[in-house]
Amino acid sequence: MLKSSAEEIPLPDKSIELIIACRSAHWFDLDKLYSEGERVLCPGGVMTFIGTRTMSLTVEYIKDDGRNSELVKITDYIHDFLKPYFPPEAQASTDEYKEIKIPYNDFKRVGGVMDSKVVNLSFIIGLIQSYSMFHNFCRVEGTQEGEDFLENIRKNRFLTATGLEGEDIDEDIFTLKTTYFILMGRLNGTN
Repeated sequence: MLKSSAEEIPLPDKSIELIIACRSAHWFDLDKLYSEGERVLCPGGVMTFIGTRTMSLTVEYIKDDGRNSELVKITDYIHDFLKPYFPPEAQASTDEYKEIKIPYNDFKRVGGVMDSKVVNLSFIIGLIQSYSMFHNFCRVEGTQEGEDFLENIRKNRFLTATGLEGEDIDEDIFTLKTTYFILMGRLNGTN
């Protein structure tokens, strides 16, 4: 595995079979990436973009004892609060890359790929911290405001609103549900 700039992949011509960009294609210069993919992918090689709707965060309490309606309110609050800081580039992800088509011979688009995993509150807070809109919020309003927002989410929203403050929040007590979409393009066998 190699991490690199999407537009300049430091590998020899026709040397790899797969390029994957997960939750990131909307940040790339796609024309340069497609050209670079044609250079480094071997015949029959595949370029894949995996994404999620940017403002999509579904969290459920494992025991589902009536608290899930509170969790919906919390995730709605997070989305509404951060929405003014949403970067225009990320709209492509929210639209499930509908305007993107990998320009190789064999192109496929798959939607509705569901995934769920059991996580703790620290994982959820870390996920929120990874959002580009959260980074924009911190850049505009300040790092301390960002920390205060996360602490508010943690204490005043997740713990107080759900009545979980007495439970060990480092336990895996939430289910995080994510719906993915996938774009795949395969170079023909003679490139």
